[in-house]
Amino acid sequence: MGKIKSMPSEENTALANINLAKNALEQARDLSSVLEIRSQAMAIQAYASAKGADEAANLAVEIKLRSERKAGTFLKEMPKAEGHKFGAGSTKLGPPALKDLGISKNESSRWQRIASIPEERFEEYLNNATRRTQTALLSEAARMRHYEPVEAPPVPQGLFNVIYADPPWRYQFSPTYSREIEKNYPTMELEDIRSIQIPTPKDAILFLWATSPKLEEALSVLNSWGFEYRTSMVWVKDRIGMGYYFRAQHELILIGRKGKMPPPEESNRPSSVIVSPRRDHSQKPDEIYEMIEKMYPSGSYLELFSRDERENWTMWGNEAK
Repeated sequence: MGKIKSMPSEENTALANINLAKNALEQARDLSSVLEIRSQAMAIQAYASAKGADEAANLAVEIKLRSERKAGTFLKEMPKAEGHKFGAGSTKLGPPALKDLGISKNESSRWQRIASIPEERFEEYLNNATRRTQTALLSEAARMRHYEPVEAPPVPQGLFNVIYADPPWRYQFSPTYSREIEKNYPTMELEDIRSIQIPTPKDAILFLWATSPKLEEALSVLNSWGFEYRTSMVWVKDRIGMGYYFRAQHELILIGRKGKMPPPEESNRPSSVIVSPRRDHSQKPDEIYEMIEKMYPSGSYLELFSRDERENWTMWGNEAK
């Protein structure tokens, strides 16, 4: 009597279907095929989840995300639909509208954002994520937009002996994406900040903003720019923020000196502590300008990484108005 072959388990069936869908996705050359594979992946996921086949369900989610990324690539290359164009006695059809493809505007936007993630980073996410979701990929896409190299404007001509800087430090971790630095403005690698050539004479003073986690990096920037650390002051805010050890409620201004730049007159020396409300993300107190101008009333002022204009100051940065 021959050996009876066991029927394949429901999970094995789901895994086999996933492999078929994966191979079909790799060979898909048009949007319609990709959308069909995405529908298949969603059906497999629902089936596997209902049967408790967690591995198959997770793999089906991966196929769904890969399908959405590939669909986003096709959508980015597709000309915008112009609808039906009617001529005398004839009808000309433009590219298909999203609704004709069964795609909503939100889906199109999300898939194209996922398609903007570099392939290496996309694969890294799929390999390392404990729970694969479209939301996490969209957050990564937003991060990557700010990680793209930003071309700095030309350094202003002339020499400036009073420098005020608030570098866009890049942080590695954040409890929630909604509070991440990169969501508010493009950040820079440390070496890119260090390599900026500051147009100063032989004698100059630097006021450099730093958060406590970036203190060591800020000191290295100060030195790379040709300054020697002298002292610091503290901005105390009215509200606490995030933090892994302490909930941060202060920031630092480091003062560096170049050459023989003298300290301010004794009557113009401020307190080492300023208490001022926290405003928009990374926005510093306006009183700092007044403090610096009082300390060095005849200075030639340059602000690096500025966002606003101020009389008698030269502003430099991508967000400078």
